[in-house]
Order: sequence, then structure tokens, then C-alpha cells
Amino acid sequence: MKKRTGAASFYIVAISTLLFTIIAMSFAAIVISELARTTNSDLSQSAYDSALAGIEDAKVAILNYQNCLNQGYSAASSISPSANVTCDEIIYYMEHPDCDTVGHILNRIPKGVGSEVLVQEVSISAGENANNMEQAYTCVKISSDNPDYRGTIAEGEVTRVVPIKVASPGDVQSIRVKWYSSANKQKANANLRFSQFVLANNKVGFPTLSQSTEAVPPTMSVQLIQTASTFELSQLDVSNPNAGTSDGGLLFMIPINRKASGHAAYDTYYDISSDNALRSSDTMNFVKANSKTASNLPLGVYCGEPGTSGFDPEFSCSVSLEIPDPIAGPDGSTTRNGNTFMLVLSVPYGQPETDFAVEVYTGTVCQTSDRLSFLNQINIDSTGRANDLYRRIEARVETISDHNLAPDYAVQLLDQETSLLKTRTASSENGSY
Repeated sequence: MKKRTGAASFYIVAISTLLFTIIAMSFAAIVISELARTTNSDLSQSAYDSALAGIEDAKVAILNYQNCLNQGYSAASSISPSANVTCDEIIYYMEHPDCDTVGHILNRIPKGVGSEVLVQEVSISAGENANNMEQAYTCVKISSDNPDYRGTIAEGEVTRVVPIKVASPGDVQSIRVKWYSSANKQKANANLRFSQFVLANNKVGFPTLSQSTEAVPPTMSVQLIQTASTFELSQLDVSNPNAGTSDGGLLFMIPINRKASGHAAYDTYYDISSDNALRSSDTMNFVKANSKTASNLPLGVYCGEPGTSGFDPEFSCSVSLEIPDPIAGPDGSTTRNGNTFMLVLSVPYGQPETDFAVEVYTGTVCQTSDRLSFLNQINIDSTGRANDLYRRIEARVETISDHNLAPDYAVQLLDQETSLLKTRTASSENGSY
């Protein structure tokens, strides 16, 4: 009987080689996958940086445009072939916007040439200028015709003044305020925790919060300030419910997760008419909010998950408010003054951070067809590129920080104080008050 020797060793070597080959190929696949992921991440960040460069260049172009307007220039009828861009041509470019407007205004690209704007890189190894990733912003669009006014209320800035800058301020009859976006919810990584403080007779009270609890979405206060074309300062503290006029008022709106029977999702918990707006004849309105005899109980607003049936696609809370006419000025006119027409939005509890949007309408019903465009914010839409990967950014900018006009607090208690002493007796150390 013949026997083969070395067969076992052959099988061991073959199997070991196969295993090492599989392991090596697996490591190679992992390295290639991580390299591709790193490259894509680097390209994505570079494209994002290119889009940001477009945003920053757009800001400079806007400042140049406004500087030319302030100097009394007007738009040129055409673009001359000369090398330098004049103020007249800057205004022309801004009034005839396209993807290349910013590049032309800043002389990044020649006149009459439609092209992307390359972003210059610096090669550290060579110490020379380069563009190895072919970074560029390909299209930057500027628009001052926005359907709403947007902003963010955060812990460091709990009050925002929103000037109502529209083409025809006297035509505004209703305003919609929306707050706490889906992005806020994701950033806070929090579920909706509503203020369940519904009192007797379907009235809503202010929530009591502690360090371990936080009402999400937050309570929002909305203050109206307006005047006629001529006015007296005393009229800012007067409401006339019978005439349906007011120059000022304040509403506190507390989100709740219940609604009155038969009301639409956008409606608040109070007596809201079927047209989805808080009317001048309702119990809580700007007309009566500043009255010395009003109870000023907060307004319960029915809120929910953004994008779900019946709710706004982006914000948890949305409420429509009918705006009263301003009080007649000394000349008897009730024409609204566009320079003194504003809302003051605030998060009284200072938390959580919330985005908001304000829309204005010409009708008492907030219908899209009646919506007016805001003119005091500029929208910049920038697309950046790195090699063949594109990123797009949209930003809102303001030339003047109007929202810093109001103080954040009237009174703040410090050093462990829990109450405010409002009166003193005649025998007190500091005398009577």
C-alpha cells in the first residue's frame, strides 16, 4: 500500500493563503472605501466653502450697490466695453440679476462674459497659488423680494424687532407668525413637550418651569407697534376697542397640543373664526391687549409636528392675527406710517432657541394670493463647486441690524433675589416710596 506524504501541509498552505488573501482584500477594500469617503468629504467641504465665498462676495456687491445709490447714481442703459465697472453699471447689474451679477460687479469676471468665479487656493507644499480642486462659485443670485421675514431668537438675544417693510404698509390687514422649526427640534434633540396649563373655562395660564423641564415649543410674545402718518406719543399707549383702532398691543402665545372642537389645525384655542385669523372682534386681540381693564390672559396656540397633516411644513406653531387700523393722527388721517410699523417678538423664558417667520397679507384671511413681499431682508442663493461636486447655500442678510433697537430686559433680579420689592414703608432705611 502506497501512501502520499505532504498532502496535509499542502492543504494548510492553500487554506492559509486563501485566508490571508481574503483578509488582505478586505483591508484593501476598507482602505479604498475610507479613501473615497475622505475624498468626497473633502470635496463636499470645499464646495461648501466655495458657496460661502459666493455669499461673502455677494455682501460686498450689495454694499457697493447701496453706496452707489447713496451717491445719487442711477442705472446705466447698457454696459460699456471699458475695463472698470462704474456705479451706473453696478446698479444696472443689480437691477438685471443673473448668476454672474456678483462676479461682474466685483470684477471677478470680464464684462459680457458668463463664467464661474474661481476660488484661489494656496498650496502649502509648493508655496504657490493653485486650485487643485477646481473650487469655484458657479451661480450667485440676489433677491430683495422675499415672501417672509426670517430670524432666530436665541438665549443671548431673546428679543427681535421686525420692521414691517413692504411696498404698501397701509394695505396690511393680517399677519401670520410661525415659530420653532423642525431644524430647532433636531438641534435640541427633543420631543415636543407642551405647556399643559389649561385653566377653567378653556383659558390658558402661564407655565411654571424648573431647571429639569422645558416647554417645547417655547412661549412667544408678539407686540404690535404702529402709528398713522402723523401721531402723538400718547397714542402709543391707547387702544380704542369700539373704533377697532390701536397703536400698540401685546399678546402672549403659549403652545398647547389640543384644539377647540371644529377648529382647523392652524387655529388657536380661543374663539377664532373659520377664516383662520384672530379677528378684531375676538376676545384676545391687539385692540384690547393694551387696555388697562383687559385681563391679558395668554393665548393658547395649537401646535404640532411640522409637516404632519394640518400643520405647517416647517414650523410647529402658526397663528394668524388681524391687525387693527392705527389711531387717527392730529390731522385726522389713519394712513399707516411705514417707518413706525413693526412687531417685537420675544421668548419670555429665554429658551429654547427658535427660528421664526413673519408673513403679512392684504386681506383679513391669510391667503397666499394676498401675501406681500418683505423688502428689508436680502436673499442670497449661492452654488459652489469642487471638481464635479456641488453645494448650495441660501442666506438672509440685512444691511441694518434693526432688531437691536429694543432692550432685552426691563428688570433683572440678581444675587439670588427671588422677588422684587415694589414698595417701602416710611420707616424704611431708604425712606418712603
